[in-house]
Amino acid sequence: MPTVVELQSSRQYTHNRGKPSANRDFLVLDAASESEVLALFGSTLPKQYDDYPNTDAFVYRLVARDYNIAKVEDHPKAFRISYQYEPVGNFVPDTANPFTTDKDPGEVGYRTAQFATKVRTEMRWRAIGFVDALLYANSGVANILNSPIDENGVPQEVTISMQEITVTIVDEELPPSQQVALALNTRNANPFLGYARDMVLFTGFDGSIQPETGNTQCSYKFLFSATAHLIQSPKRTSLGAVVTSTTAGIWYGKADPVALVQPYPVTTDFSALSPHFQGL
Repeated sequence: MPTVVELQSSRQYTHNRGKPSANRDFLVLDAASESEVLALFGSTLPKQYDDYPNTDAFVYRLVARDYNIAKVEDHPKAFRISYQYEPVGNFVPDTANPFTTDKDPGEVGYRTAQFATKVRTEMRWRAIGFVDALLYANSGVANILNSPIDENGVPQEVTISMQEITVTIVDEELPPSQQVALALNTRNANPFLGYARDMVLFTGFDGSIQPETGNTQCSYKFLFSATAHLIQSPKRTSLGAVVTSTTAGIWYGKADPVALVQPYPVTTDFSALSPHFQGL
């Protein structure tokens, strides 16, 4: 039975330019091959997307994003496993502050925001994290090469980080209804509120006139998805059954191929929704 030892001296947490990261190294003894090392993932070794120890103590939740397995030189049955941890979620820089500090409530240009963070469960065949979503945001991927997580074609329930955002602005008049309608169900073509492009969906608009001033109060609603709103779609037989791999190894019996579908392919420059969105 292989023995696992964490090299405590190699554990490192870094916060650089507003982005945190961490590393952990392990030594596996009495393992004949990489497959024996992989078999330990999720038991004596962390598996991909496991939390960093005591992650709640940090500002951002860190998960095991990448790992490397290397043979220890001159040792017949020893491997070194290095994990790189990256945050789940988003970083909002100070320059993307949706709250105005130089205007009074009711004054044109006064802007407030509400953020509601939640998780949603979805059925997934492949593991995809925040960084992968940035790469795959525009879809068109015929087969996701991330680690399979299904069991004989049956997907697993995973949690996806979401954030509901409402930006409310006092304006002189309501925006053109056609302009709002065209932007609905589109994603951000440019970074928005500190979120990377393609990750935020415009989901709704409410507008009303303030009788005492004649100005309008406009609420714009958005939804951030940690996986860019992508949907996984496995190949199916004519009878609707999920096609699974017959290749020996870790892919055997797993759904293959699994494509990515982007249900919201159109992107919009959200700053065009209101002149008071400039700089967000």
